[in-house]
Amino acid sequence: MEKKIKSLLSRMKEYVERFNREDNEIYKNAIPNSGAYEWMAAHIPLIDIPDKELEAVYYFRWWTYRKHIKKVPTGYIISEFLPDVPWAGRYNSISCAAGHHLKEGRWLRDEPAFDAYINYWYRDSDNINSYTNWLDYMVCEIGALRNDYSLGLKNLDPMIHYYTERERTNFRPDYGLFWGLCDRDGQEFSISGDGFRLPLNCYMAGNAWGISQLASLAGRSADAEKFDEKRRALEANIETYLWSEEDRFYLNIHVPEKDGKADATREDSRFKVKELWGYTPWYFGLAPKGREDAFSAMTNPDVFSGAYGLTTAARSHECYGIYYTGEEFNAWLARRGEKPSGPKGHECLWHGPSWPFATSIALSGLAASERNEDGLFYKLLSRYAGSHHLHPHNSGEDQGPYWIDEVQHPDTGDWISRTRLEKWSDSGNWDDTKGGPERGKDYNHSTFCDLVISGLFGIQIPEPGSPAAAPVAKPRFPGDWQNASLYRIPFGGKLYALEYSGGGLSIAIL
Repeated sequence: MEKKIKSLLSRMKEYVERFNREDNEIYKNAIPNSGAYEWMAAHIPLIDIPDKELEAVYYFRWWTYRKHIKKVPTGYIISEFLPDVPWAGRYNSISCAAGHHLKEGRWLRDEPAFDAYINYWYRDSDNINSYTNWLDYMVCEIGALRNDYSLGLKNLDPMIHYYTERERTNFRPDYGLFWGLCDRDGQEFSISGDGFRLPLNCYMAGNAWGISQLASLAGRSADAEKFDEKRRALEANIETYLWSEEDRFYLNIHVPEKDGKADATREDSRFKVKELWGYTPWYFGLAPKGREDAFSAMTNPDVFSGAYGLTTAARSHECYGIYYTGEEFNAWLARRGEKPSGPKGHECLWHGPSWPFATSIALSGLAASERNEDGLFYKLLSRYAGSHHLHPHNSGEDQGPYWIDEVQHPDTGDWISRTRLEKWSDSGNWDDTKGGPERGKDYNHSTFCDLVISGLFGIQIPEPGSPAAAPVAKPRFPGDWQNASLYRIPFGGKLYALEYSGGGLSIAIL
């Protein structure tokens, strides 16, 4: 096995050399490109799979993740944008995608920056609740993966404090749900708009679960019961208000004012829509069995299916749109009775284009569901991998370098925000108020490596407090794969190897 690992390290080095060669390294943080291979060799799991494009993107995404490890006076953070952006908090931190950062980074071994980043949010940040997030849920899952809950236990009181603050500002007891802005979910100008939104409510149900589990492990039974009740109440109200039996899908309820009436606005055709975050309940284990038919929308060209990714809203909806000009976007706002946003419009729109952030949640939800026949997960993951080029619509070598950015055209593969920001720049002088040069390049706003490890290879996370003797895996490989392997998986304080050969699966300690 040692010989095999050396061979994989050699192959990974070739990938890294290509990524470095094709990169214009505008911004450097704790680990520059010159140290990328050494960092990856020391910290990430290694894979060997027949789909070499998927394999390349797996290593590319670790290569980009490493770029975001940033040394700060209090320790480390993991950034979302490489350049400073005006809407970030201290040290350019943003909580919006922090749950993705933790879900991806939990597979790193012996990386002190990762734990320091978690401590940053609870101990040093000035903006943990500026965006909705599911940090508490992920910290509990990380403890279960490690069979070590010390990180969560020492941050339990801050978790409860920030949860209570979110209740104070956003909870509506008349519906037993959280009310929020689509912008604070990081999903600007979504069709469903502001109101009782699935992302916020599912995140908070997940956070209540994480706090309850950690409180139980800490022997704080009163807190454990209190937050378990919160989780169960949210789960019930998500079912009552946000599940549409008619549509067989979870839907946001548009409520433009905090004192609005939910039922009075739900049927407004301008706002009632299937959106990709309808899969968020599966991500957090909130969806009951028997709803798996909802995933058929992922392959339906009238709903979410696109050549280069899943759309964020149903194509058949009257407000679905992909706009490159301010005129087009402002006309869209006018149709909805909303104010124009200025002559340029906005570069981040969630009313149709494909966003890796939402794709990550939807594919994680699919992996967690019982809808995994006919190779659907692999098909969608492979399509997601294929979008990771600067010019994915071109064939062969002219696809350009491997690339991850903000928002993508589902039918052409164009990175929409980049195209718009570049057009707005004056002779290459990118707008600093929008984040400066190549704002979205190497964007850390989604997962991919975790989808390979916990989705494709199917590594299961144990229930909190119930450590497994060894990893359990339920692979989702295509039927024609004969061999696949995953080495140096951190699990319960040990490293494991998973090898799949001829339909058989073996797991061993390294």
